[in-house]
Amino acid sequence: MELMRVKPLIQAAIARSGGVYDITGYASSSGTVAHNRVLSQRRADAVVRWFTTNGVPSASLHAVGRGESDLVRNADGTENVAASRRVTISRQ
Repeated sequence: MELMRVKPLIQAAIARSGGVYDITGYASSSGTVAHNRVLSQRRADAVVRWFTTNGVPSASLHAVGRGESDLVRNADGTENVAASRRVTISRQ
């Protein structure tokens, strides 16, 4: 889902609930564990920056990088590299 479509959903949820949302970045298994942890944090930070630039209060967003801790697998058990490189949004 593109960010322009997500923004109104997040703003509405925050306005209704006053909640805090975790923005969690992930990485594929390409590279070192340390590099992937940093990369996933940068990915989450970038999404938080986009939301705050577009009016979502920073106090409502918490960025965390999980590195390669939760890889996405294909049906045959191999890593789906593109899908593993992602950001999720969830309410605390």
